Amino acid sequence: MELDLTKILVREVLGVNAHPMRSGHYALRAKRRFSDCFVYVCDGSALYTFEHSTFSVSKGDVFYLAYQSRYDIDVAPNYEVAYVDCMLDAPEGARYESVRFNVEDSAEVERMLLRLERKWVPQSPGCRLMAMSTLYALFSILVQQRAMGYLSSDNRAKMRQARDTIVRGCSDKDFSCADLGASLGLSEVHFRRLFSQLYGVTPNQYLTALRIRFAKAMLMRSATSVSDIAEMSGYHSVYYFCRAFKRETGVTPTEYRKAAF
Repeated sequence: MELDLTKILVREVLGVNAHPMRSGHYALRAKRRFSDCFVYVCDGSALYTFEHSTFSVSKGDVFYLAYQSRYDIDVAPNYEVAYVDCMLDAPEGARYESVRFNVEDSAEVERMLLRLERKWVPQSPGCRLMAMSTLYALFSILVQQRAMGYLSSDNRAKMRQARDTIVRGCSDKDFSCADLGASLGLSEVHFRRLFSQLYGVTPNQYLTALRIRFAKAMLMRSATSVSDIAEMSGYHSVYYFCRAFKRETGVTPTEYRKAAF
C-alpha cells in the first residue's frame, strides 16, 4: 500500500537517533522491522534491497522504511543517518511500502532532525510531542516538494542559479540575498516565494543553514576560537553568530563543542 503523507497519522514516536554505520553488507531480510522509520542521510551512500524492490540513497536523501518490511543494506564508507522510529496508523491488514522521496534541497530536513535528536529524551512527554510535530513538519516539506511539478523549467533553473550563488557567497560577510531576485529579473517577493516553493525555506533561511552547518563542522573538528569561526562563517560579529547558532540548534557554539567531545 502506498504511503499517503497527506492523510497519515503518527500513533507513537519510539526513538530518535543519529549515527554513522560501518561499511559492509547487512543481511537483515531474515527479520522484519519492529517499527516504521523515516531516515535522513547525513553523509555517504547505501543500497537497500527489499523483497520486491531496490533503491539507493545518498547524502541529502529522505526515505521511509515500512513496519514489518524486510531488507538488506550495502553500506559505503562514511555512511551516516538520522532517523525517527515511530508507529503509524494503518488500515487493518494493510502494509505500507518502503519508499525514497525526491528532495530538491534537504538543509531544512537535516536541521530539523538533528536538532530533534540532540533534544530527544525518551521519558519526556514534551519531547515526544516535539518529535511528532517534527515528523508532521517533515511530511509537509515532502508533500510540498512532490507537488512542485508545475514550477516552470525556467523558474527552476533560476532558483538553482540563486541557490548556487548563495552557496558560493555564504562565507562572505558582505553577501546578501536581497538583490538576488533583481539579478534574475524577479521582484524580491516573487523570488522569495519561488525559492521557498522549490526548497522549502526562504533564501535567508537557506543562507543561515549553510553558515551554521559550516560552523558546526569547525566546532567539532578544530580548536579554532568561536570568534574566528563566526568570521569564517560569514558573520560580522560573534554576538550575531551566537544568536543565530542558538536559534538554529538550541545550544550555544561553546555548548555544542563541549557536547561533541
